Amino acid sequence: MVTALFLYSKFAGWSGTSLFDSFILTGYNTIYTFLPPIFFAFLDADLTPRQALAHPHLYRPGPLGERLNALQLATWALNGAAHCAFALLVPLLASSRRGGAAGGDLGALGTATMCAIAVGTNVRLVLEMRSVTVLSCVAFGVSVGGFFAWAALLEGTWAALGVGDAYYGVASATFHSPAMALSVLASVVCMAAYDAAMIYAHRDLFPDPTYVVQEAVRDLGPPAGGAGSA
Repeated sequence: MVTALFLYSKFAGWSGTSLFDSFILTGYNTIYTFLPPIFFAFLDADLTPRQALAHPHLYRPGPLGERLNALQLATWALNGAAHCAFALLVPLLASSRRGGAAGGDLGALGTATMCAIAVGTNVRLVLEMRSVTVLSCVAFGVSVGGFFAWAALLEGTWAALGVGDAYYGVASATFHSPAMALSVLASVVCMAAYDAAMIYAHRDLFPDPTYVVQEAVRDLGPPAGGAGSA
């Protein structure tokens, strides 16, 4: 998200113009991306407890710092930059076709970009998950639906109360425009394709012990020694 703001600054002539409405921006950490990481951390599992205990070498990368280091941080930063580039540049192209990103179109561009970032972030977690549960589906639904509900609330109820009235009509104008709506969809598809390619490339080119055991379980059934007592 911060990368998107930085990229937009170039197109705004480094004027300091904000891409996102302040209230739409506030919802990023509190509505659109709050629940899925929590459910992902607590509910997702690479392997069953029995499989993990049968292969103690799977715990080796943790103490050696192989999963939390400068290279991993750079990879995450690259992924975030790619997401933001897709989320901004595709709607920006659609906005320019409609006459530029000035005035009312700036609100539409910011809304479309934030929508793409919110949905793309949630889709990324879906691609990472090994086990999809009802609770995780609810979390994703609440997060993605929360964006549209928050945008509708901003331009409707809050405008009637005289709060955030500058956003009045922006969300409707954004998603009633075929070009902007399709740009959001295209951005999410690009992000998902990039994520899927990176995930599979990592598994094929840099497999860690967990990947090896996962493939053995998937293709050959439980590995030898995996049927020990619980």
